[in-house]
Amino acid sequence: MPPYLPEHDPEFLADPYPHYELIRSEGPAVWDGGRAVWLVTPQRVTAKLLATKQCGKDPRYGEASHTDSESPLLRLKSLWILLRDGTYHRRLRDIMTSSLSRKGVLALRKAVQDRTRELTADLAPGAPFDAARELAPGLPFDVVVRLLGLKDHPQGPLREWSRALFATLEPGMDRPTWERGEEAAEKLSALLTALLTSKNGTAASEALLLHDVREAYCAGYITLEEGVSSLSLMFIAGHETTAQMIGNVINALAVNQADLAETDGALSANPAAVNEFWRYDGAVQNTMRLARKELDVGGRRIAEGDRILFLLGAANRDPTFHQDPGRLDLARNTTTHLGFGGGPHYCLGAALAQLEITEVVHRLARIGTRVEIAGKCDWNPSITFRGPLSLPVVVSG
Repeated sequence: MPPYLPEHDPEFLADPYPHYELIRSEGPAVWDGGRAVWLVTPQRVTAKLLATKQCGKDPRYGEASHTDSESPLLRLKSLWILLRDGTYHRRLRDIMTSSLSRKGVLALRKAVQDRTRELTADLAPGAPFDAARELAPGLPFDVVVRLLGLKDHPQGPLREWSRALFATLEPGMDRPTWERGEEAAEKLSALLTALLTSKNGTAASEALLLHDVREAYCAGYITLEEGVSSLSLMFIAGHETTAQMIGNVINALAVNQADLAETDGALSANPAAVNEFWRYDGAVQNTMRLARKELDVGGRRIAEGDRILFLLGAANRDPTFHQDPGRLDLARNTTTHLGFGGGPHYCLGAALAQLEITEVVHRLARIGTRVEIAGKCDWNPSITFRGPLSLPVVVSG
């Protein structure tokens, strides 16, 4: 049996999909003894199980001991809807759905367009730049701090806290990662507590998420800790994965030698076509669940309580579901992709991320005709979150 999901392997980090094919060749569900987890790859099986109650999040996150803990990080994460199911998940998710819906995101269009224009103002045809460092992080970060009413807070500490908390989502964190997460959780929680309990009102047109969560808190629909937890998760999830996705999109345009004018035209003619980027190379490569009952996946018996790692990146390139899956094709029907997950935990910020990616492509198309790799690329050393750390490129005229 081959080694699965090798961390820190440069070839795997640059392109995990050949390795996913190796896993797929052994069956729809493969046992990874090193991690004591089932790896599931088929599109249809993944979509079905994510949408049912047969698989769920680890129930330990709902235990009262977590919220009673002296650990700021454990208290914060124990209330994240990302890690919870059932009525708790639905109650808190519903609060944030309106401001992150397609209608709500329309209120942010001008801010997204203006910020994208600022970030690309100095880019010229033939001039090299690092897309992962100079372009990708700025747009989603600026948008999310607006949504949370944090735009006047020093940005340096916010970025540091976000990176520290985001790192704690990776399996098997080491002690320094945990300690940085603890400090970040404490400081961010204090800041968000002050925002939620402030007597100064917040205009709904500016800080949509803060306004909606504060309204729910003031009405007694959620507790203060639940409100802080919700805002902290939206802060991290609202920009970290999108920043990596922007890098993935620019890399995809370069690798596929895409004509930028044609790409921009395809997105203008069919806004849903942007989903092809998530199918082709998504920022979130997998998601974990526990089997709530015994399951049969392609003849493999998965026992109740077993952990299942759904390989979303592999499902999105399932050749039995997607024709010629290794090719970027904005004309294909990508409504069933799993780049945003599936089921009750479908990404809340999908509409916002789609808008941000579309605007990036739009601006690149105003600069030149093609994107070309201009140096060595480095990739995030993660088996969960995929994106370049460094992506030197040029936009040809």
